[in-house]
Amino acid sequence: MNSFCINLNLDIPPLRPNVDIYNFPKVYWNTIRMDAVNPKLIDYLYLKGVTIFKVALFFAEGPDFGDIHLDGDKISDQVKLSWTYGDDHLMHWYTTDVIRTYSVANSNRYFIKYEPNEVSTIHSQKVGCPSLIQVGIPHNVTTYSGVRRNITMLLTTNTKVSLPMSQALTLFNDITG
Repeated sequence: MNSFCINLNLDIPPLRPNVDIYNFPKVYWNTIRMDAVNPKLIDYLYLKGVTIFKVALFFAEGPDFGDIHLDGDKISDQVKLSWTYGDDHLMHWYTTDVIRTYSVANSNRYFIKYEPNEVSTIHSQKVGCPSLIQVGIPHNVTTYSGVRRNITMLLTTNTKVSLPMSQALTLFNDITG
């Protein structure tokens, strides 16, 4: 088992039945409101001691080489719960010695962007549906062809601290696949 992407055997859909991801705009990033999240998923995570902090929908149409970035304002260990729809993609994780300050996107979305020559690949994998993914280190997704839609949920502990991968692996050990 690696510490970058762990596929899960979780049969709870991420969104309420009346919310269709195909109705969101075909733009790179959409915010999803918490009232669109499946309440059964919220309850399931709560029993594990986990809260959903933010939800987003990413859209890409191949060929597309996504920006290399990390989520947040510094290199860290933080996990998102991710559902990726579309078959022809690969997610990559990187290491870097470059220290950079963060940027703020138009919706209080903090990230640090890197150039390809500033990073070295340490792992690549197709993301499952759903998966736990490490987003606190540089990463990106290559969509080779077709359309990829990805719902991501930033997970925190019930005390609002980012959920690290080691703790996520322990909490979700019963459904890792």
